[in-house]
Amino acid sequence: MRFLLTLALAFCVNVYAQSGTSPNLVNIQNSQTAGWQGVTNYTGAGGGYSGGSTPGYNSSTNTIYFGYTQSTAAYTYAFSQALQNSGMTILGYNYAWDYYNQGMSSGNLSASVNFASTSGISLHSKSWTLGTTTDWTTISGTEVFVNSLLAASIANFSLSFTGKDDRFWAGYYGPQVKNPSLTINYTFDACSTN
Repeated sequence: MRFLLTLALAFCVNVYAQSGTSPNLVNIQNSQTAGWQGVTNYTGAGGGYSGGSTPGYNSSTNTIYFGYTQSTAAYTYAFSQALQNSGMTILGYNYAWDYYNQGMSSGNLSASVNFASTSGISLHSKSWTLGTTTDWTTISGTEVFVNSLLAASIANFSLSFTGKDDRFWAGYYGPQVKNPSLTINYTFDACSTN
């Protein structure tokens, strides 16, 4: 009997453990602000003579525009109870976005990713300072956790951008960010109880 239990567990671990990469979890190709906090719906392409106290989000171009007030646009992906009970282990994540920070669209710009626990503490965070560009610039990479994270312990992750027009002009004359993406790399234990 003990041999059968050991064999069943070995089969479950060896055959049913799966790994993969999620789709982009920053799903912002939607109407209005689509899950972003700290932004206002915006239909322009930067510049202008009014607005800018809050970052503008243009859903048709998938772009965030920063104005004259230091502000943060943040997207938070909450791990559902079903995902937390799935037996999933997060190994790391892949990130990418394009940004423009030059000429009439320049200023301070930074980005950060944070994974928060169900008790509210940070499990992992990473930040980038996004300097001056000569054109649209792509930032991308993969972050591998030293110690993998159990989905059961994760409440959410957030991807945020903080920026400001360095001249304090009315309108959206600050840096721009478009096409943000975050995918998670995971293993999944199909033998978990749920």
